[in-house]
Amino acid sequence: MKKKRFIIISGILVCLAIFISLAVWSNSPEQKAERFVKVNGLTFYDLVNSNQQIPTTLDGIKVDVWSGEHTMYEFLLGTGMGDTQYWGVYYSPDDVPLPYQNTDVSLIADDDGSWTWQTDGDNHGTTKKIIEKWYYFEASF
Repeated sequence: MKKKRFIIISGILVCLAIFISLAVWSNSPEQKAERFVKVNGLTFYDLVNSNQQIPTTLDGIKVDVWSGEHTMYEFLLGTGMGDTQYWGVYYSPDDVPLPYQNTDVSLIADDDGSWTWQTDGDNHGTTKKIIEKWYYFEASF
């Protein structure tokens, strides 16, 4: 009887741990960014390619345009740690990975398919391709 009860309780705890892990994973910044692109990506792609004026917001999120050798349309989706960490997505019409706010820092390719950047001090960030022309980013200062 005790063994059966132990197995049932263990099974419930394992299921609960799996459920909590999935809930946390599905609400990670990267997952939220992927959902934003899934919902809004095609609409924004059509706007850029129709030569219409780019709206100041998309789905309530401000659109920041950063010019440079390659233009970047950035959507800041969240902050953390006292507003010293930022994350979101950007649209790169040339499908080129870019650093946060298209600043003049070099990106270094990582083995996992992402790119990182680092400046003086503890300023650093990462970017990762979601789908064609859309990238996820994180920046910390």
